[in-house]
Amino acid sequence: QQLYKDYYENEDILFLAAAGNKGGNEVLYPASYEHVMSIGSVDSLKEHAYFSNFNEHVEIAAPGDGVLSTDVTFTAVFDGEKNYPAHSLHGAKIADVEGELVYCGIAGSGCDKKVPGMICFMQRCIIPFSDKMTQCIDYGGVGIIIFNDDEGGATNNWYTTETRIPALSIDLDTGREFYSKVGSIVSIVQKIDEPQFTYSYKTGTSMSTPFVAAAAAKIWSHYPECSNAEIRKALQEGALYKTKEVEADADADADGGANNNDEHNNYYGHGILQTANALNYLSENPCTGSKSRISIQDMGTVHDYLISVGKVDSYTPNTAEYYRKEPNYDTIEIK
Repeated sequence: QQLYKDYYENEDILFLAAAGNKGGNEVLYPASYEHVMSIGSVDSLKEHAYFSNFNEHVEIAAPGDGVLSTDVTFTAVFDGEKNYPAHSLHGAKIADVEGELVYCGIAGSGCDKKVPGMICFMQRCIIPFSDKMTQCIDYGGVGIIIFNDDEGGATNNWYTTETRIPALSIDLDTGREFYSKVGSIVSIVQKIDEPQFTYSYKTGTSMSTPFVAAAAAKIWSHYPECSNAEIRKALQEGALYKTKEVEADADADADGGANNNDEHNNYYGHGILQTANALNYLSENPCTGSKSRISIQDMGTVHDYLISVGKVDSYTPNTAEYYRKEPNYDTIEIK
């Protein structure tokens, strides 16, 4: 925490971090530190995303549900004739396994049958992935395949705390096709040394954070004289404020309802990201700070993107030169 404070106050760096994807009011770090912007997610309807953590530290929200992104596919499901692209759940065991495919629904009602060495086939739902995997193990499973429950596509940022068996995710269309394989022998193949570069739909506050970081970089390139605190203020003031209706009951404090007001609430923070509004705010409220940098930290794994904006003679919004400045740092210099 002291490190973030020192860099924020002395080096003029703006930190942004994903609020978390557990869908509750859990406070995670570094997002919840005072000198870090905690970023939540909204869906395509501009509603609070079901997975996005909510608490008093959430500062701003941005799109994070079913975002098309570049991807690297390392895993596949093989039915003896065809490979189906899949993603390994973070935290799950990395291993190649083979067994009879047994349908297990959403996990709550149990599997169709109990077969030692089977591979469980389940649908995504509100039941945590780790619970699905535990049930699979209890039924004798050695691996699990989870298909998505909407058209958003399989995602490679699903997490689990269960580490005893491999777990893969596939999209809804593949899941429908794969249902016909129930009862046959299938394989989970972890092709770590044969990556396939592709596109996929990803979901999570880790997808929302880059939206806000990119907006901050763009705004800062237009107003390089601003300080990190002034850019942060502009993002807050420009956000589209939105509230979430919650039941007024004894659990109001727990679900964030008690913090709904006309300036900030636990679900959207100051509101949904609006880059143009933030730019307009700074045009009407000139900065007095200094040239700055942004460091983006994604929860779980550190990714430091130092964005040098400073004073520039000209700026082309869609042009950026990417180069590696030093080991472990991806640097973007706005031209």
